[in-house]
Amino acid sequence: VMADVLTLAKACGVDAGDAIGLRGKLALNAAVSRRGASMAKRDFAAARLMFQECLAIMRELSDRDGIAIALHSLGSSEREQGNFAAAGAHYAESLAILRELGHRARIAYSLVELASVASDHGEHVLAARLWGAAERLREELGMPPRSSDSVFVTCITAARVTFGDGAAFDRAWQDGRALAMEQAIDLARAWACGVGGEAAVRSIA
Repeated sequence: VMADVLTLAKACGVDAGDAIGLRGKLALNAAVSRRGASMAKRDFAAARLMFQECLAIMRELSDRDGIAIALHSLGSSEREQGNFAAAGAHYAESLAILRELGHRARIAYSLVELASVASDHGEHVLAARLWGAAERLREELGMPPRSSDSVFVTCITAARVTFGDGAAFDRAWQDGRALAMEQAIDLARAWACGVGGEAAVRSIA
């Protein structure tokens, strides 16, 4: 495992000596995330392979935080390639770990990503609920609104238009804002684990 860590550290520009300790693992996580984001713009398949390798290493190291980061990044890579089922599964597993670790800010990000995957699947009402839940959680944590994020706004606007019933979409958004964080996590994971949108909603009622 250590040989793999050192190899990955070198590829990501992390000093090999630093990669052995805890600080090195955290630096490695950050470097992998940055490197992967850059790679994904050029070669999604290469990015996916890198994240798979990173995930395997983090699992062997029992680094829960690193596992969550790698899973989230792998989910994003799969979504970019149109592998929505795989993306949802990776995001859902990452979300479960983030709940275990109590990383509420990153839970908010994960809810947004799972909402986007749900929208990709045509589950626009479910997506609106999850986006609403994430919005409320961000507000509770004092995080800035994402209204200035053009990609995010475009995604939501497209989902609302595609769904075709703006009033119902807005009601679903408000329903999501009324969910407790734990309910939102359960809703997102129930859907990602193969439960249909409305059935997932009923499962947490």
